[in-house]
Order: sequence, then structure tokens, then C-alpha cells
Amino acid sequence: MKKVSILLILILSIFVLTSCDFFFPNQDDPQDEQDEEPNEENTYMVRFYDSEGNVIYSVTVKENESATAPTPPTKEGYIFVRWDKDYTNVTQDLDIYPIYEKEIINEYTVKFYVFGKLISEQKVKENDTAIAPEVPIIPSHSFIGWDKDFTSVKQNLSIYAIYNKTRFVSYISEFALEKMESIVDKINSISRDRAAVTLTNIFIGGPRNTNYLDYYDYTYYRTRNQYGFEVAVNEQGIVIDANTLVDIPQNGFILSGHGTRATELRNSVKIGDLVVFDFVSQTAKVYRDNTNTPLISLNVKINYIKNKIDFASTNYKAVDYELINYKLNEAIKFYNQLLDKYDYQTYQSCDQLLLDIEYLLVETRPIQTNAIWHYPLRSGTFFENSTKEVQRLLDEYQKMGINRIYLNTNFNGSSIYKSQYLNQLIANNYNYEGYKDYLECFIEEAHKRNIEVYAWTNTLIAGDGMNNKFYSDRGWLLTNYYGSSNFDDMYFVDISNSQVRDFLKNVFNELASEYNLDGIEFDFIRYPSGNLYSFSGVISESQTINDSGYTESFISAFREYYPFTGDFKTLIRTDETLRNIWLNFKTILLTNVVNELTTIIRNAKPDIKITAAIMPNITSARNVYRQDWLTWIELGYLDGIEPMIYTGATSDVISQLTNLYNLVNEQAEIVVGLFPEGSGATPGVNAEQIDKVIELFPVGWSKFSSKTILNHAFYKESYKYLYRPYIVQSSAPKEEIFYAYFLDLYEKTIGYYQYVTDASKIIQIFNSFSFDDPVDYDTILMEISQAIEEIPNDIIKVRLQQTNQYVQTLINQKW
Repeated sequence: MKKVSILLILILSIFVLTSCDFFFPNQDDPQDEQDEEPNEENTYMVRFYDSEGNVIYSVTVKENESATAPTPPTKEGYIFVRWDKDYTNVTQDLDIYPIYEKEIINEYTVKFYVFGKLISEQKVKENDTAIAPEVPIIPSHSFIGWDKDFTSVKQNLSIYAIYNKTRFVSYISEFALEKMESIVDKINSISRDRAAVTLTNIFIGGPRNTNYLDYYDYTYYRTRNQYGFEVAVNEQGIVIDANTLVDIPQNGFILSGHGTRATELRNSVKIGDLVVFDFVSQTAKVYRDNTNTPLISLNVKINYIKNKIDFASTNYKAVDYELINYKLNEAIKFYNQLLDKYDYQTYQSCDQLLLDIEYLLVETRPIQTNAIWHYPLRSGTFFENSTKEVQRLLDEYQKMGINRIYLNTNFNGSSIYKSQYLNQLIANNYNYEGYKDYLECFIEEAHKRNIEVYAWTNTLIAGDGMNNKFYSDRGWLLTNYYGSSNFDDMYFVDISNSQVRDFLKNVFNELASEYNLDGIEFDFIRYPSGNLYSFSGVISESQTINDSGYTESFISAFREYYPFTGDFKTLIRTDETLRNIWLNFKTILLTNVVNELTTIIRNAKPDIKITAAIMPNITSARNVYRQDWLTWIELGYLDGIEPMIYTGATSDVISQLTNLYNLVNEQAEIVVGLFPEGSGATPGVNAEQIDKVIELFPVGWSKFSSKTILNHAFYKESYKYLYRPYIVQSSAPKEEIFYAYFLDLYEKTIGYYQYVTDASKIIQIFNSFSFDDPVDYDTILMEISQAIEEIPNDIIKVRLQQTNQYVQTLINQKW
């Protein structure tokens, strides 16, 4: 054992002696440096905090490396911007805090409307969704949705309820109306310190001569013609009507202007104005203010509408009385609100409701032409620069019940379509997907909506407002007695020139051949207005002559027709016989041109309809314009006419139409042109004229023009109450005519007549009729006629028999 211990000690000593270099290295030995161990790597603590000072995340990071940041904590009302320190290339411990900015939240106003009435207004944060309000129940309508998306709101929005009309006729036993607050205080509040307008030099009770302004009441009264403008003032001094012709209010008076004084009156006096007339100075002072006068105007309109409703009800007009009652109550509510606090938007909503009622009071007919003259690419906000935009426009027309459009294809001596003969204007810079040009697009898209398209051509116009070089450079312009081609900024082609006539024939042949038109309308198919017919004997002062046709070509053609010697202009002034022959020659020449053009059109397209926009008075048309449209009808040149009865006086429309209708004697279709606004009439007069025209005559109507309607949103919306899904034109097949008649009679009987008279016999026919069975039109129409005879109410009976007989006539013509 002793030996083992000594041995261990000896071994340990040797190990220690041989290992001295490990504990005391030689610093000069390169090998010693390679064998040295490295130091431990440096690390740092990186802590991330929230805005309250709480650690939300910590991490150990090696020196010069980067930390990974956590998701920034949210802070209500604030937006995270960044962390307050850089955490890349870390070289020390870090405490890092978030930096926030106050959140700016965009907020938008979202308004919900129902028929112009604001029913909800909300503040909605950007990208949030507005909450749709509960919609009210509207008589004769069903709610189908809203016109705009209101999810993820990014701007102020006005959202309108969309309703479908479910019926067009309804009965109520009596009107339950809101009470209207008195307007007297508002009238008394109008300051009389300073007149807005003072009208002077007013004649009292005398004849209304050229450029006269006259005062009339029941004591001082004269009849007036339609060539002027008038305002009616009631006993309170308030203007209650303004139109071409007005009635004298009880204990009131009218101011009646002609010529320049009519223009002055139309521009300076409005419904709702306060007028004070002074007999001594023969002046009228007009007072108004920006708040009270509009309210007085609404008061006048509401009372006027009430009277119209009473008239409709008394005369058993089959219209939608439930909806009328609803809209009138809404208007009265708006009016009462406005008396407390005036607001222009509320005023407009009230005005829209009243205009709606005027169109709701139109009793439509089942066979009806509802037309409009349309200016392409320049009517309101409807630009028509693409197929989609044309579709959008036509959708609006369809909703308005329009079933024929007179499209202005040829104007200012140019065209809207691609022509070999005319310069294309306006639409030449646009492409219409699926079609060769604008005109083809318009026609085909209209046909998809059961709308006819007639080419409205400014037939003999070479320039409107400017001299079109295309014509003047060729020597094709008509001139007057003094050698000028300017007729009040209008330029006409010289139809005595054979080159002009050949040119016109080429233009109309192309139009009829290349496009699927339903008809072509001649407008400006006349000479400029003239007064040569009014002279007798020698014309002593040549400067009074207003006449056209004094080109070499025209005079040469006349010489062939009626040989003469001497200076032509001198003979026109001195020889009454030659003068009358000259006028007759002009008439014959124009009639020949109409014949040539209609022949070329019908050769190109035999089934096309040819019509003319005409002066409604045949005597004036023949004398002033040499436009003998009655002869054109009698010779079979025209299928229809559009008499332009542009006046604000509905009585004058009916008077002129009565004479014209009797003259035409069913030889041609009549579509009456209406434009009361051009005479200063209020918008509702147009509805009144439509209603009266179709009540008294089996004719159509056409609105002049698209600019009037599409530039005014009120018009467009109110016109939609004329729409009926079943209405057809007289040119429709007999099956469509019958079903339109049957559905119209059904709706009026079930919705209204059965409540105001005994219509049981007609209802029996409805109950036994089946659309699936073959129809013997003569038999069923005769049965309906016999059932109508059983109606005890004579007003309704006469109205229904007139429609029944008209339908029988149309259907018999289709055999």
C-alpha cells in the first residue's frame, strides 16, 4: 500500500512539471494566440410599451442586430404613427414607446328622400354604412329599393326611394286634408317702402294695341287675343295667375300687355307678387321679398290645385285620387313648415308635389301618341356620347310614357348621322358600340323600348344663326326683295334651283334608305314669313315689302310660268295681278317640292310615315308662308301633321285645334305641338293642355322640346305620371289596340267608376272575359258599348262611348 502511494505522488509530480506552459503561456508564441478562447457575446434587452406605460413585449437582442416590433396597440380616437426609438442595430438596452396622432375621422351627411320629402338625415363616418330608414306607405305604389348604395360611405349622399306604380286609378269618398295656416301675416309683412318694379303708361280699359299695357276689371273690360301676356291680381293685390290670357278675379283686375309691354310684364311680374295699381298716375307698383313672396306663391298654387281637383272630381275624371290626396297633404305640411321657417329645399319639394298633382289629374287614353321633339346630344345632362348614355336617355323617355320621338337629324344645313351629302355635326367625334353611328344607335335602342323614331328635319334650312358656307358658296341661298339672304338670322335654300332640289332628294333618299326610321317629318317646309299678300293696288313704299324668292333662278322660273316684261321688282310693287300670280307660283313650287321629296322617300321605304310640322291656321299658313298643307294632305303627300299651337292659353289651343281638326276631317294623323312655356305659362299648364286636347279629340300630342323637359328635373319627374304600360299608338296592330282599350277600361272601372255609378254590366263582361280565348273584336266591343249604355251617369257614359267608337273605327281599319 505504501508503494502505491509513492508511485502516485511521483506520477503527479511529473504531470505538474510538464504542464507549466498551460498556466504561464509564452506571449511571443503565435501558436499560443490561436489556442486562446473568445469572450461571451453581448446581448441587450429591448422592451416595447403601450401608451399607458405597460410592457407589451420584450426581447433579448444580440449586439448590432434588430428587434422585431410587436403589433402596435390600438388607442381609441388615435392613429399609431411610429415607435419613438430606432430598434435596428441595437447596441444598448431600449425602452420603446408608441407615438400616436389624434385620428381625424371624415364624417358625411346621408339624406334619405321619399318623393322629394326628407325622411332621414344621418352623420356617417367614412367607410361606415348608413342605416336605411323605414319607408312610408305610398298609395298606389310598392317600394322596391333605394337609388344608391350607402355601404362604405365616402361622400355626402342624397338617396331616393324607388317605388313601382301598382295602379293608376283610385277612388276616395272624400278628401281628408291638412289645415292650411293663414297667409295674411306674410302678405302684410311685405314692405311697401320700395317697389321692386314700377310699370308706367298703363291704359285703362281701352283696346290693347301694339306695345300697349292695359288695365282691365269688370268695369273696364275688353276681349283680347292670344298675342300677349297677362297677370291676374286678386282683391288682396296678389298675383294669382300669369299666362297668355287670364280671367279677371272677383273684385280684382288684370294687367294685359302686347308686344314689348307683354315681354316687360312677363319678365317683371310673377305669381305671388303684391301689386298696387294707382288710377291717377296710371302706374302699377310691384312689391316682393325673398321669403314671403315664395310662400304667398305656394299658397296661391295650393288653392289653385284644390280647385282643379274639385273640377276633376265633379266631372268624374278617372284618376288616382288616393295618391293625389296624399301628395296634396304632403304639400300642405311642407307649406305650414315653411310659414314657421323658410327653407328653399323644402319649398322646392312642395313645388314638385304640386306639379306632380297637375300631371296626375291628366286622364290618359289607351290609344295615344305621346311624343317629344328631341335635340340630340344637347338636352340637359343627357349627353348621349355613347351607347350606354343613349340607353339611359331612352329609359327616361320610356318612364315618361313617351312612345314617339321626333329626332332632330337634319339641322343648320348639316346632319347628326354619317352622310354622303351633309356635314356631320356633334356626334361625329363619338363611337356607339354595336352601331355604325349615333342615329342607328338611337333608332334601334328606341325600338327595343317600343318607341317610334321620326327624323325631324329642318327641311329647307341652310343655316340657323349663321351663314353656312356649304350653301352660300354654291349660290343656293334664297334672297329677299332687297337681295339679302338673312331672314332674322335664318337662311333658307332656294328651291327654284334644280341643283338644290336634286340635293334635297339625295339627302332624303339616303335618310330613308340607310336607317330604320318609322317616319320622316318635314319642319321648316315653308318660305320665310312674308307680307306681300296684304297689299292691294300699288305699293308706294317698297321698304315695307317683306318677301322672298328674288334670286335669278327663282325669277327665271317664274318668267317661264308667267311671261312678263319689265323690271320684276318694279312690277311686284305696281302690278297687283302679277303679284298675286307670283305668290301662287311660290305656293305651287313648294307643293311640287313636297311631292318630289315624298315620292323619293316612299320609293326608298314604302311603309314609312311622312309628316310635316305646320302653322296651325291654314289661312296664315297659305298667305304668310305659302305653306298649303291642307292640299298636301288631300293629295296624299302627308300621312300626318304636327300643328305647332304654341300658346299659353289652353282655350286658344282648343279653338285652333277645333278648326284644324274639322278641316283635316280624319284624312291624316294629328299630333298637336305644345309649348305653353314659350308664352310665359307655368309648367302645370302643359299638363292642362295635354289633358284637354286628348279629352276632346282623338289626336296625339308632342312636347316642344327635350330642352324644356330635360333641363328641368321637376318636369321630367312629373311627366312620369303620364306613363301607362298598356298605351299604344293608333298604328299598332288591332290586337294591341283592343287589349290596351280593355285594360284601360278595366282599370278605370274597377278603380273608380264602380264607386260613382252603376257599372255592373261592364264588370260582368270583365268577369266572363278570358285573354286565352279567341277574340271576336266586333262582338266584344258591341257588348261593351251596350253595357256602357246601361250606365246612369251621362258624363261617364258619353266619355266611354266616344272611346269605344274610336276603338271600333281603328280596329275596323285594320281588317
